[in-house]
Amino acid sequence: MTTSPTRSKASRSGGGSFMSFAAGMAAGLLLAGAVALYITQSPLPFVDKGLRKAPALGNKPAAKPDTESDKALAVAKELLGVDESSPGPADAQGPEPAGTSYFLQVAAFQSSSEADQMRARLAILGYEAAISEIRREGTVFYRVRLGPFASFDELNRSKTSLSDNGLEATVVRVLPSAGKS
Repeated sequence: MTTSPTRSKASRSGGGSFMSFAAGMAAGLLLAGAVALYITQSPLPFVDKGLRKAPALGNKPAAKPDTESDKALAVAKELLGVDESSPGPADAQGPEPAGTSYFLQVAAFQSSSEADQMRARLAILGYEAAISEIRREGTVFYRVRLGPFASFDELNRSKTSLSDNGLEATVVRVLPSAGKS
């Protein structure tokens, strides 16, 4: 009968270690769930930089930009070469001028290292991108573009593929008089 007190101590210590193990596992699972939730809710590092869609333009009269977002939109239009006064391809009266090129602009950065990172990401996806430097109002921008494209089908396939990979691209038409992009 001297063995019974020893057994009760052993069973108690074994039960305590199992409870510690179960509590540790539960805490670990909760911590892993919290980290996974944080990661999936945070913006992706490559996708979010310079790739947000511009807000839709309403029937706002063309005036001097008042807010920071209006200024950013005006700079983005200038970088993309958007001219709202000139007709688009659907409104054009005649054929495109000879030498017109079409590109997909994926992003524009003020840092060449960020542009290189985007070009590397595109290379991983199988695209060969070019970085062109442009100066606007004393600021240097680095545009990351794909192209020129030989056909609209090829351009649309590339744009769809980029969209499937979480990258939005803008079609840019470069006229021959605009010079080298």
